[in-house]
Amino acid sequence: MAQGRSFARPAEAVLGAEVARRTGAKLGQKFIGSHGLETGEADGQGHDHAPFETVGILAPSGTVLDRLILTSVESVWDVHGIEHVDHDEAGHDHDEEHAWHDHDHDADSAPHDEHHEDAAMPGMEPEITALLVRYRNASAAMRLPSQINRQSALQAAAPAAEAARLLGLFGSIIEGARLFGWLLALSAGLSLFVALWNATRAREGDLALLRVMGARPSTVFGTILIEGLLIAAIGALGGIAVAHGLIALASASFPTLDELGLSAMRFLPGEGGILVAALAIGLVAALIPAIRIFRVDLATTLARYS
Repeated sequence: MAQGRSFARPAEAVLGAEVARRTGAKLGQKFIGSHGLETGEADGQGHDHAPFETVGILAPSGTVLDRLILTSVESVWDVHGIEHVDHDEAGHDHDEEHAWHDHDHDADSAPHDEHHEDAAMPGMEPEITALLVRYRNASAAMRLPSQINRQSALQAAAPAAEAARLLGLFGSIIEGARLFGWLLALSAGLSLFVALWNATRAREGDLALLRVMGARPSTVFGTILIEGLLIAAIGALGGIAVAHGLIALASASFPTLDELGLSAMRFLPGEGGILVAALAIGLVAALIPAIRIFRVDLATTLARYS
C-alpha cells in the first residue's frame, strides 16, 4: 500500500498505481461502476445507487495490479442487489456489516430504495465467475487447463498459451512487414545508386579536371564513396528520428503502447544494425560510380566539357 488501507467493507475499493495516476483520484474519492467501456450518464449502465469509495492506493509493482481497481466480491453482489450471506465473518462482524448497510439506507432512504429495486436481479444467486489459479509446478501448468476444459463447464485460459496463439495469428503479418521493410531498403539503395550515378556523370568534367591537376585516383575514388556514405547516414539517422517521433505521438494518443514497452526514448540494438545496413547499401551504391571514374578518358572528357 502506498496510501490508505485495504478494503474491509463492501463498497470500498483500492486503486492500482497507474489507475490513480491517470484518474488523479485521492483517498476518499467516490466513483460508480458501469457496464462497458463507453457509457454515458443517460444510458442507464452506471450504478449510481451504489458508489465505491477509494480507501487505498497501491504502490507501483510493474504488474497488472497497477491497472486494476480492487474490491470485494460482496461489493459486486451488493451493487447488483444479489442477496448473500458472508460465512467467513463472525456474527458480530456480520451484524456490523448490516448496520452499516442500514445506516446508508437511512441516510438516503427513498431514492436509495428506488435505485436498489432497479438494480436488483431477481433469482440471481451469489456466485464467483472467474478464478485465478496459480500452479505449484510445471506439470500442473501442462495438465490442469486441458483437464478443466475437458471435464468441467469452466473454461481455462493459460496466459502463455494465449499469447503464443496471438503471436501465431500475427506472425505472418509481422513477417510480411519485415520483408516490406527490406524491400524499401533495397529500393532506397537502388535510388541512391541512380542518384550517385547521375551525379558522377554530371561531374565527370570536374573529376577529370581534379585528376589532371594532380589529385590521386584514390582521392577521387574516396570522395565519391564518402558522398554515398554521407547520403546513406543522413537518410538512416533521419528515418530513425522520424520513427521515434511517430512512436512519441502514438504513445501520447494510445497509453497502452507505453505498457507494451514502446517508448520514444528507448533505442534498441537493432537500430544500430539498421544504420550499419544503410551505410553498407550506400557504400555499394557509390562503388560502381566510383569505379567508373577510373575508366573515363581524361582528354576526351575535358575536351567535351571545355
